[in-house]
Amino acid sequence: MSLKYSNSIGTTDFRDDLTPDHEVEENLLQPVPIGDLNDPLLAKAVELITGQAANPAKAAPRPYQNLADERALKLENILKEVNNQN
Repeated sequence: MSLKYSNSIGTTDFRDDLTPDHEVEENLLQPVPIGDLNDPLLAKAVELITGQAANPAKAAPRPYQNLADERALKLENILKEVNNQN
């Protein structure tokens, strides 16, 4: 499957990339669930559509967690449960 994008006047093959109308900073190491207004990109889109700033519940920042560490922790907990049953 191939896709080709064009802008509102039919221009394709953007040689100098697309320049955003609105720049938003986001932290890729702290993703939020799809549809969560704590997502800065969604919050900006809602603001532009409604004319009002999105007012999400402020969640505490989540620390970056290494996936390997999380897996090791789960394995450790499983092994403890197995040992406690014996």
